[in-house]
Amino acid sequence: MKTYLKYLLLIIITLSTFLSQKVLANSVLFGTTGTTPHGIARDALGNIYTANVGANSVTKITPEGVSTIIGTTSTGPNAVVVDSIGRIYTANINSANVTRITLTSTSTLISTIAVGSGPTSITKDSSDNIYTVNNSSNNVTKITPAGSSTTFGTTGSNSTSIVVDSSGNIFTSNGNITKITQAGTSTLFATTGSGPANITIDSSNNIYTANYSLNTVTKITPGGVTTTFATTTGVRPNAITTDTSGNVYVLNSLSGTVTKITPGGLATDFGTTGGFNATYDGIVADNLGNVYVSNSGSETVYKINDHSTSTAPTLATSTSINQGAVISWSQPSSTGNTPITSYIITSSPGTFSTTTSATTTTASGLVNGTLYTFSIVAINDVGTSTATTTMATPVAPYTTPEPVSYAGGAYYGGGSTSGGGSFSIPTSLQTTTTSTENAIDNTKSTPSIPQQSFLNLTTTSTNLTLKSKSPNVQTLQAFLNLKGFTVSKSGAGSPGKETTIFGPATQAALIRFQKANKISPAIGFFGPVTRAFIASMK
Repeated sequence: MKTYLKYLLLIIITLSTFLSQKVLANSVLFGTTGTTPHGIARDALGNIYTANVGANSVTKITPEGVSTIIGTTSTGPNAVVVDSIGRIYTANINSANVTRITLTSTSTLISTIAVGSGPTSITKDSSDNIYTVNNSSNNVTKITPAGSSTTFGTTGSNSTSIVVDSSGNIFTSNGNITKITQAGTSTLFATTGSGPANITIDSSNNIYTANYSLNTVTKITPGGVTTTFATTTGVRPNAITTDTSGNVYVLNSLSGTVTKITPGGLATDFGTTGGFNATYDGIVADNLGNVYVSNSGSETVYKINDHSTSTAPTLATSTSINQGAVISWSQPSSTGNTPITSYIITSSPGTFSTTTSATTTTASGLVNGTLYTFSIVAINDVGTSTATTTMATPVAPYTTPEPVSYAGGAYYGGGSTSGGGSFSIPTSLQTTTTSTENAIDNTKSTPSIPQQSFLNLTTTSTNLTLKSKSPNVQTLQAFLNLKGFTVSKSGAGSPGKETTIFGPATQAALIRFQKANKISPAIGFFGPVTRAFIASMK
């Protein structure tokens, strides 16, 4: 009695310790099943199937989580497998047979195929041959795609699970591992941990056993070399599977958890199963990092993964265009262990919003001269990432101004900025032109800006940019208006109505001047480069 209590206390302490560990994965109810689901399988379309031993039926759960009973079986369907064309097979432990369910668009065909006594597990090979391991008769039955069955080889006693490798060799767990070749020859292949309840095989033909009595996993190489792959799982591991990346997942029936073991042997708590059962449950993985667990106690299937929202998109940039902007970015540094399905881009101010799977988009319908902030978020199957931002100010397209000329053939008095002339601005424009120049309407007067003010454009150390407020802005506007790069056709900033405020219209006019004269960068910033160019003009 004392020994029993000591053992029970150890189990409780171990269970409590394991359940107290932080669960990093997501665990959600995926669908309901029939009574007491044991085996579980997945087809190529992502549908999940459970063998319901208590109801003698099979449940199909679509990727959207819709559950349907698709057919009845003989007594005791303990395991299930799906072949490449979608036919479902159950190993019926109490009936010494296999039920095959064929679904068509108009009907469901159910047939029964005899096998050995007590079939506990079922698998298939690449040619859609089906194999059962028969616990009571200690042998394996092979079923061809046509439905004929033969005894394929013998096993050790108390066989519980079966897998097939890429060469068609069969392996069964029966206290150790038995190998049966395609010729039907049976040999003891390897030893394993105590109480191997279930086995699985990866794409490299390594075999893994869930050792129910030791709470460990054993790895067996194709050469038969045995090592302890994971020394700690949850309590009473009784089902096991692998994914396409070589990760191993163990269902721990007593602690109601799943352990994930990486190819390097690192074991972590992957999630909870949503139910407890000390003997029977099944587990299967898809190629997207999801694991599905059948819970015979709660008659449900739970979907478990370690997906999370991604980090924010990176390297966001934007290029201003007329009434819009071209926005580009790179994918997040972490996608949350699941693919990015789309990106959402929004503007502020404004109501621009779009969704795309690309990493570039064009925002349109914006107001030129307005500074916009664009927010970009990434979407995956968990949710929305934090945002990354970029800014742009849409600008009107550049139009080359009509050429103009002034009395004396040059803008500066005396025809030059050096030698006999002085740096002066005429008080009015004359109609006298050379034969190749266009005349200017002499009814328009030049704004009254002192000569020294224009000189300051080239000598001042003050830079002018958007939102600057300075008398030099008024001088700059007058200069741009005189040179044909009109700030405004009427109102503030128009000829004779220049202001001291550097607004979007002044910036746009300056950009046109810079582009026309190949001043780089042409970004509407009035700095040393632009001032030096004006000083050099003849």
